[in-house]
Amino acid sequence: MGEQVWEKFLDGIMKEAGIEKYKFADAKNGIYEKRTINGDKEMVFIFNISDEDKTFDLGKEVIAFGADAEVVGNRMTVKTGEIGYAVVKAEVKN
Repeated sequence: MGEQVWEKFLDGIMKEAGIEKYKFADAKNGIYEKRTINGDKEMVFIFNISDEDKTFDLGKEVIAFGADAEVVGNRMTVKTGEIGYAVVKAEVKN
């Protein structure tokens, strides 16, 4: 479905920009999550290859979102077979 291409693309950009990354995979349930952190912003990408729409509680204020995501409050829904992303406020490390 092309998620490997997106992962390589994002990894290359993040490496050049010196951005931290976090990955979570729930392959059994068809979910792959990747997070990037830059300063006080965190971008959350969710790849949903499960057989149903999935809703995720991001637990943080959503600043922006896109792709095939719907956001209500701090919850993001990604339709089956789609990718969604949201930008949230990151916890600033001292």
